[in-house]
Amino acid sequence: MSIRLEINNATKEKIDAKILKTAVKVFGKKMKINKQTVSVAFVDQAKIKKLNKQYRGLNRVTDVLSFTSTPFIPQHRTAGKGKPVRRTKLQNIKNKSVVWGVADSGQSLGELIICYPRIKRQAKRMRQTIQTELVFIFIHGLLHLVGYDDATDKGHKEMMALGKKLSNQVLITH
Repeated sequence: MSIRLEINNATKEKIDAKILKTAVKVFGKKMKINKQTVSVAFVDQAKIKKLNKQYRGLNRVTDVLSFTSTPFIPQHRTAGKGKPVRRTKLQNIKNKSVVWGVADSGQSLGELIICYPRIKRQAKRMRQTIQTELVFIFIHGLLHLVGYDDATDKGHKEMMALGKKLSNQVLITH
């Protein structure tokens, strides 16, 4: 099982690409995902706030935005349950430093946009390392890409539990 990872850092922060690669390996194996690409861009608070308003109608900073390439993943065990999730492809980004490529296989799982300053702030507030928070939020975004939805209490609990389990596995493996 393999997921190709494309990283674009539009911030001045140093990003630990190695741990993200470990995360996609662990995630791909657990979810049985093969020959897919995930693009992740690290942006500042102003950029993610703008994107959050544009694509979700929420005028606030968030930690991660997930944009799936496919609107429905039928093999996923939670797909089709509950209220449908509206999926929007990320388009027309003016920041030319953000590259949205697709793997040679032609299959893209989707795109994540992570606000690194927000990750740092959340890590400090939760009294954990930045690396721990980054891995958790990255995994959380990946879960959204494969169809998990945290809009309900049940979905939120399921995502949090699986996110923590996979994050811990990544941190131990790394």
